Amino acid sequence: MVIVFLVGYLMIALEHPLKINKAGTALLIGTVLWVIVHVRGPVFHPEGLGRGIQLVLGIVPLFGFFNV
Repeated sequence: MVIVFLVGYLMIALEHPLKINKAGTALLIGTVLWVIVHVRGPVFHPEGLGRGIQLVLGIVPLFGFFNV
């Protein structure tokens, strides 16, 4: 994915010499990256979910209680 992003970024940076459209290139690269993410599937670690929920449930009430 990094290589696809870097190639797209380079194409956008060199739009004038390559005679390409910046917006079209950005849309194409964005679409390709989303397809790669969708095909590879999300990275989901259930063991980390519990710790994240505990952290959020432990910190968020403090904002309302202490008016931070």
